[in-house]
Amino acid sequence: MRKKLKFKKLLSEYRSLRFELEFVEDVLSEYHHIFERTYRRYCAENDIDLQALHEQNQEKVQKLFSNKPVPKEEPAENKAREVRHKSLYRDLARKLHPDLLQEGDPKYDEYEQAFKDAAAAFDNGAWGDLFDLAERFDVNARNFGPLCDSLKEEIEKISAKIDGEKKTFSWALYECEETEDCTERVIKNFLFAVFKYNA
Repeated sequence: MRKKLKFKKLLSEYRSLRFELEFVEDVLSEYHHIFERTYRRYCAENDIDLQALHEQNQEKVQKLFSNKPVPKEEPAENKAREVRHKSLYRDLARKLHPDLLQEGDPKYDEYEQAFKDAAAAFDNGAWGDLFDLAERFDVNARNFGPLCDSLKEEIEKISAKIDGEKKTFSWALYECEETEDCTERVIKNFLFAVFKYNA
């Protein structure tokens, strides 16, 4: 009983963090563009030769703005988790399989989508998403220990990702809430951090 309660608590924390990550990513998808426009405008208004700065710091700029690959989980680690969570996935897939529903059943579309989501979660090792679906559709786990371990790892990964996203200059600009002094400070910090330029 204690492990089940711990699982529910961890799942609730996972859901909350997933929601926060989605929010942060939505904000940043807009604010990366806003930041780019803001800092270019600031440079133009203050006679800062941005092209010269880019040329002088070309290697650093390329490193900073290149898309760094996300480290993938070791195949052996992921395989071990697949084995631990396969029975839960099978139970969930059996319950959600759209072929088990009568034709015209109003739950057909919901179950079909959930079935696809469960398969994607299992294939991608997105264990929190798989457990979330199991909970939503009342599929009981047989052993909560391994589920709790996997959830803790997922929570650590998402927390680290949120922390990383919130350290960006785009996020700092979002937090300025359009106040002029704060916006200028963020742009100056960016210019110094990237180009060692004191504006």
